[in-house]
Amino acid sequence: MAFLAPPQFRYPLSTRAAVFREPAGGAAVCRPGRVNCSVSSTAVIDAERLDCLSVAPPPSSSPHGTLPGGFSEALLNKEAMVAAAAAEAVALARAAAEVAGEAARMARKEHHRKDSPRRDDTVDSFLAREISRTEVGWESRCAGLELLVDEEFSSIFSDEAEDDDDGVVAVKSARRSERKARRARAAMKAAKPFSIGKPVGASSSSKKRLKGCRNPLGCFYKMTGPKLLTAEQEVEFSKGIQDLLKLEAIQKELSHYNGGEPTFSQWAAAAGTDENTLRKRLNYGVYCKNRMVKSNVRLVISIAREHEGPGMEFSDLIQDGIQGLIRGAEKFDASKGFRFSTYSHWWIKQAIRKSVLEQSQIIRLPSHMAEASNRVKECRRRLHRQLERLPSNEEIALDTGMPIRRVEAAMSLPRYSVSFTGKVGCADVTYQEIMPDTSVETVEEVLHRWLMKKDVGRALDSLSPRERQVIRYRFGMEGGRARTLHDIGQLMGVSRERIRQIEAGAFRKLRAKMRTQSLQHYLQPAESW
Repeated sequence: MAFLAPPQFRYPLSTRAAVFREPAGGAAVCRPGRVNCSVSSTAVIDAERLDCLSVAPPPSSSPHGTLPGGFSEALLNKEAMVAAAAAEAVALARAAAEVAGEAARMARKEHHRKDSPRRDDTVDSFLAREISRTEVGWESRCAGLELLVDEEFSSIFSDEAEDDDDGVVAVKSARRSERKARRARAAMKAAKPFSIGKPVGASSSSKKRLKGCRNPLGCFYKMTGPKLLTAEQEVEFSKGIQDLLKLEAIQKELSHYNGGEPTFSQWAAAAGTDENTLRKRLNYGVYCKNRMVKSNVRLVISIAREHEGPGMEFSDLIQDGIQGLIRGAEKFDASKGFRFSTYSHWWIKQAIRKSVLEQSQIIRLPSHMAEASNRVKECRRRLHRQLERLPSNEEIALDTGMPIRRVEAAMSLPRYSVSFTGKVGCADVTYQEIMPDTSVETVEEVLHRWLMKKDVGRALDSLSPRERQVIRYRFGMEGGRARTLHDIGQLMGVSRERIRQIEAGAFRKLRAKMRTQSLQHYLQPAESW
């Protein structure tokens, strides 16, 4: 609503404003009209449809008559102006109340017309702001005229204020709730990809796939899916594998002669075929090999379970068994009339046993000694149950058919490994404290070496100086390095053959019984001393 003009200004007739004018009879008549007001660009109220009232002061005449003298005339003019101003204030207040009521009714109609109502707060806020500003302005202007305004005007103002409160309808805006709901939906949508919960309505195939991923041996069990091969399929796939091996042998031979990897065209020319045919033969050979291996993984798993125990992981046993299965597929010859499972069984078992022997213990034993140890242990347990006592080495050798020395060597093999920092029994002593240090010579070893050096020197003293010098050069007693016959000949100024003759003569003298008798005990082991 625009700024309200003071009472002394008149609205133009073109605005169709209703002005309180005093008719000829002296009574005030209210004419219908329109209040001049301006609304913002966002307002949705059609001001032309509102029937409002405007008030203007009377032109000249006064209802109280004339008073004698200039003072009475001035007093009457002042009272008339005050009365006119009060009347216009009352009329403006009523007009503002009617405008607010009409705006509320239009808002309610618009609210019921729409399916999803969205209240525009611009009109309500603008009207409420203009009404409050108008009331405050006129209250400040009419504050000095309260003594001249009758109680009737006070009652009118109070009634209009109540009507204004009844007409204004407060509608809660839905924008805030819509913004909150939109943010919540966006947050839920963003959190969906990171959800770790169980998927709703998951298919059986996805459940099986998740179960296989959680199983560490799932990759091996997935390979057992293909069906077992028939005898005809084994013959066909065996031919494809043999053809693949022949082509690979040709490639290795070309690499050996050319000194590097041959090109594909060279490989095809050496195989006596074109590149397309060679590629098809290679692909078919690889396909046959994969089918032969994948169809017999069940056999590998069953054999690996027999060798499962401490020191080896079950997955490692399966991998080693598959290596043996691949080797068996390459060696299999279907023309012999045997099935592939019978032939590959021994290759799988050999690969698994070899892996157990090499990896189950810290100290690796030779395969033949490990096999002998297993045979001796098995025979010893069997004889112990039969004889109800521990068997002797002769009985074990007789039962196994091995020599006694081999049985004793198998019995003396280390059974298990211990740590140097481990305690010995219940005592607070470790193996490291009681194990001898072989890197440092003991007193006995130092004394033994000194005595042997002295006895060897005494034996060499029986030779001539030339023979003694040749022996010293020959065995590294001079300078700590053994010299050849050629080097010694250059040092002594003679030929290589002459040095050999001198060495042979010195050995003949040292082999005499009397000269080497003092050195015999150095050739015996220390246990026999």
